[in-house]
Amino acid sequence: MDDLFAYIEGIDRLNQRYIPSKVTLDNISNGINPKHINFSWSPSHCDAPCEVYYNLKIYQDGNIVFNLDDFEDSPLKRTSYPLQVDLNPNTTYSWAIYPTSQEGVSNLNVDWQTFTTGEDHSNSAPVAIFYVSPDHGYPSTIFYCNATYSYDLDDDPLKFEWNWGDGSGYSSPSSSPIASHQYTTYGKYNISLIVSDDKGASNTYSLPVTVLKMEAANQPPSVWFTSTEPSGTISYDNPIFKYDASDTDGSIVGYYRTLGSKSKLMVTHLMNPVFLK
Repeated sequence: MDDLFAYIEGIDRLNQRYIPSKVTLDNISNGINPKHINFSWSPSHCDAPCEVYYNLKIYQDGNIVFNLDDFEDSPLKRTSYPLQVDLNPNTTYSWAIYPTSQEGVSNLNVDWQTFTTGEDHSNSAPVAIFYVSPDHGYPSTIFYCNATYSYDLDDDPLKFEWNWGDGSGYSSPSSSPIASHQYTTYGKYNISLIVSDDKGASNTYSLPVTVLKMEAANQPPSVWFTSTEPSGTISYDNPIFKYDASDTDGSIVGYYRTLGSKSKLMVTHLMNPVFLK
């Protein structure tokens, strides 16, 4: 029985590592066009390496009116979703995102957001999307972001604001969809983009990047070698040598001795520091 409890406890700890983190919902403005709504949220992560899928649920007066898992054929991996159905005008809705890891473990502790639609001729918010290359690197790496595929259903001109997730805040609005950034310290960051039109409607999209710690180049060991023989001489019958080594960024795993003339060298693998006779 104790073994059974230990097994169950082990499974529970394993599942904990694959529970996706709760996402943060991006705001949807009241009065939005009910025919053109794009939902977006922050990326979710697991303690263990895993891929996360997202399910969007929309409720109205306590009744579910949209469940993304029932609507799409494949799991959603991106952190935004332009709604494929029309909602009712002048109606209040609530929505949430349920993240699920590739191991099938879901996080049911979700936040809900409420919004009220406007008329179907209201201004539509832009759809924000971008790509980052590379998605991981080092403090010396320059990360390039391209939001060219962001669009507005009303064909309004767009502005782009970037937040690199390192405390620098959002950039000033720019008409260019291209941006780049270099991080100074290693860690995991979320790059966020706000795309807004000239009527004040906006949408957000986020992607994660990882900055790895830059490892110093491996340094060679320091070696010293002594002999009791007079300088420049060696006793044929009974030579005595002593050697040792140290390493500043590792440990010594072996010693090799080379003896002989240029025409005939003998290499011997030695044990840890000893006197040789």
